[in-house]
Amino acid sequence: MKKEIIKPFDLESYKNGAKVKTRNGHEVRIICTDVKALCFPIIALVEIADSTEVVMHYTSKGEIDAGYINNNDLVIVEEVEEPEFWSDKVNYISGFYITTGSSIARINSVQNDEYHYGIFATEKQAKSALAMARISQIMANDIENFGGAITDEEWKNDERKYVIYRDVCSINTTFVRHSYYFLAFHTAEQRDLFLEKYRDLVRDFLMID
Repeated sequence: MKKEIIKPFDLESYKNGAKVKTRNGHEVRIICTDVKALCFPIIALVEIADSTEVVMHYTSKGEIDAGYINNNDLVIVEEVEEPEFWSDKVNYISGFYITTGSSIARINSVQNDEYHYGIFATEKQAKSALAMARISQIMANDIENFGGAITDEEWKNDERKYVIYRDVCSINTTFVRHSYYFLAFHTAEQRDLFLEKYRDLVRDFLMID
């Protein structure tokens, strides 16, 4: 897939074979570049509509009005190959998704399903998303034990936040001040209690086998 890159006009590029159009995309045929005129050495035929061309005079910089920007100015047009992305051409995918049709959320596999954003590439990623949802509910509802989720305003202050994170393939703990972690607590005691009670959930969220 190709797209056009617009660059300022210059005579050397044109003489070396660069494609030229007007700034607003009209086709151009340059007739000559050496008219013996004080300011407008370039003469070009510009196609305006229905294969109709008009004669226009330009400065050596491709300007129709010296020193001012005009839609009829000349520009250099380069065609470049635009990279193709998987998401632009996919129709069907395989992976894992979460269902909530019963009291217990479940992870299901799917083969060649119509592409949508609710399917994870791996089961481990789906488990992590499910664990994140469960952790968010625990943090929102068990404030007495875990203090509630740290707010955006709290992330801006200089107080310590006590976090759980993945170090290679192990669970680790530390404190931070501003670097965001999902598993973050107001005190070390809240963090350690959460890890003690919900270690398997933490492992799923951090995608640790």
